[in-house]
Amino acid sequence: MSDKYKELLEQIDQDKGLTSKRKLLTIVSLIMLAIQFSGAQIVEANTFILKLSFTHQNGIDLLLAIVIAFLILRYYNYARPYHDELLQLWSSRMLKEPFFYYLEPLDNDDFPSVFEDKGLIIEILEKELSEPYIAYKNRDHQYASWRYSCNGIFSRSISFNLIHDSYGHYVRTIKLNTHSLVNTRSYLKILWLELKYQTKSFITHRENLDIYTPYFLASAAIGSYIFSAELQLLISQVSVLLH
Repeated sequence: MSDKYKELLEQIDQDKGLTSKRKLLTIVSLIMLAIQFSGAQIVEANTFILKLSFTHQNGIDLLLAIVIAFLILRYYNYARPYHDELLQLWSSRMLKEPFFYYLEPLDNDDFPSVFEDKGLIIEILEKELSEPYIAYKNRDHQYASWRYSCNGIFSRSISFNLIHDSYGHYVRTIKLNTHSLVNTRSYLKILWLELKYQTKSFITHRENLDIYTPYFLASAAIGSYIFSAELQLLISQVSVLLH
């Protein structure tokens, strides 16, 4: 476990604002789901001053849906800084796939331990940033890094950052879905690898569920309200099948 990963976990655990908003959104979402799935009704609520009874149950559902929508926004305000960090964690693991980047041994008997950079990232560098990339290959007073980005439903890009004393500082963002080196088959593979590593991150790295579970619950709760009739029909059909 890297120091950066440990630092992120500690930051999430110690963020009191994030924790309180996550707890509130989760509780209200679960109340809405319980009402929609079980058909429960809120008959009475205790406050510090008086007791309230409810006769318009549909109004309660609508109120809860509005509250959940507001809480999603409030939670997003606190969770937004972690979205990019989580993206960089799983995408950095994905970019180590041989499809993106790998080291190929050179067929040289005199220098058997010499390797050459290969992969889609290197192909793009050689075409788009050839001169600074040559300087990067020389390993002389240089720095190079690349980051993966999701810029929409099917828009993906890689941002390159190269620094060299002789060539200066190069920052370039390449859109993968429109680049000549990425055909349809290659782009579908990129999306498949993305799905693979995102799914794996939810299974093996608990920080993803820590941040995204409230969104899932809130979306399910609002969906259960919007499609209440369809949900009740589905529940009744499942109940008949089970019995």
